[in-house]
Amino acid sequence: MRGSPASSAIPRSGERPASGPLTPELAKGPGFDLVVLLDPEAFGEGIDGAVDRYVAIIRATQQLIILTSS
Repeated sequence: MRGSPASSAIPRSGERPASGPLTPELAKGPGFDLVVLLDPEAFGEGIDGAVDRYVAIIRATQQLIILTSS
C-alpha cells in the first residue's frame, strides 16, 4: 500500500496491513517498499529454504534490510 502514513495505517477492504511480520509464504505476490529479514538462514535448508529466502528478498521494492544474530 502506498500513500500518506495515515492512510497506509488503515487497510482498505480486502487488503493486508502495510506492516507486521509475514512469513515468506504469506508475502508471495505483493511488493513492499521496505522489507526487513530476520535471520534468513533460519528459513530452512536446501531448495525450500533457498526459495523462501528468494521470495522474501524480491518482495522489496525500495529497501531491503537483513539482520542476523551471528
